[in-house]
Amino acid sequence: MKEPIERENEGLKLENSYPISEGVEKIIKQRISNPKEQEATRGALIFLSQKIGEVKYDEVCGMEIKNGGITLLIEYRTSAYFSDEEQKRFFLEISHLILKIDDYEINIMDIMPEDCRALFDPKSNDLEKSGEYPEEKIVTVYGDITEPKVILALLHEIGHIHAEPEKYGKPFRKTNTNQEIVLSERKAWAFALRIIKPFLRQENLFNKQAINKFKNLSLDCVKEHI
Repeated sequence: MKEPIERENEGLKLENSYPISEGVEKIIKQRISNPKEQEATRGALIFLSQKIGEVKYDEVCGMEIKNGGITLLIEYRTSAYFSDEEQKRFFLEISHLILKIDDYEINIMDIMPEDCRALFDPKSNDLEKSGEYPEEKIVTVYGDITEPKVILALLHEIGHIHAEPEKYGKPFRKTNTNQEIVLSERKAWAFALRIIKPFLRQENLFNKQAINKFKNLSLDCVKEHI
């Protein structure tokens, strides 16, 4: 890994969070009837959109950013996978993604199969489009990887690989029942929450209540499309 550039984030500013995507807003309105609960869910998403630090994404970069007790080290490069110049969409491929808190750290790339690629599109806020592609050995997330909710989405997609290892590297076949799909989603979330648990101590970034609302909304999104 290249020598990272150190940047200290001076604080989180809610007003700088980008808006919730139209797709997610639609799910909130369709699946949550209580207006107060709708607002609480939006608030949770905005909270988890707060960045650990600002990154100006270049073609290749290694960087270290800090916020409170959490340190994020990231190294990435441009990727040809799923890139689309006409739509001004581009994906970056993660080489290293290390989260640290106190004396604990985890390299998220270490919990993926060695031949699996992790891609993210920092220009997008369509997080609901994130997915794992077992045949291509790729996971993708749509959003800025310095945001807690995007890190959680990445862990969730990696969780699918761990939940159904028999499908990894195999041609896609839609054989799951609706019940099996929901169960797979719950297993993927259980994996993500287990990995992120040590970082819940830093509540200004990984707030347990906000994460639970994000998880429930994610499950609602799945149920809406099956």
